[in-house]
Amino acid sequence: MESNTGPVAGARDSRSQSIKLGLLNTRSVRHKAAVIHDIVRDEKRDIIALMKTWVRGDDPTNAVKLDVAPPGYMSDTNHVTCGGGVAVICRDTLKMSTAFDFSSTEFESLAVSVKTKSMPVLIVCVYRPSGPVTSALCNALADLFDQLLLLTQRFVVCGNFNVPSNDDSSVDPQVDSLLSRYNLVQHVHRPTHKAGNLLDLVITADSDYQSVTGMSSDRR
Repeated sequence: MESNTGPVAGARDSRSQSIKLGLLNTRSVRHKAAVIHDIVRDEKRDIIALMKTWVRGDDPTNAVKLDVAPPGYMSDTNHVTCGGGVAVICRDTLKMSTAFDFSSTEFESLAVSVKTKSMPVLIVCVYRPSGPVTSALCNALADLFDQLLLLTQRFVVCGNFNVPSNDDSSVDPQVDSLLSRYNLVQHVHRPTHKAGNLLDLVITADSDYQSVTGMSSDRR
């Protein structure tokens, strides 16, 4: 596992259903099912986004899905395309399903729809390898945001973006400008890695700003 388990956020829908979302850098999910199960159980998380799963195209994907999700949960996963791989584990009472495919050479993503009491919420898990922020990355993020806004559903974009600024509480100015242009809010404002970097982000529409509560970060 990485030294950071990433941020944890609480969210509420219009009927006051509280959902606890967590992020975890796994550095391969192989042979780590018990550890992942313990984290999900101990933290009482409803949804957990996994980065760096290292699940490849020739791996038995269905077996990985079954192994990584503890009893009472289901999971969805993608294959490694640029060095990481992402997955989402969800409490089975929330009824998760794959939402749409988004392909990019800049980052990996997995979009799922989670049914809450009031309406479905889109959860998009992102993993981007470390590297400079480029115009190609910003264009790819803009394409993702365009697709989300066209769907006119509530959404949460989360994961390891690797776009830190010079301080530990903000993102790269180019990414920050892009978020402002799309009226999006980045909710994590503290380091998510023991080295003091802000790498893991939770992003929503500005109109959903009040629905994200109880943000915390574990950098063990």
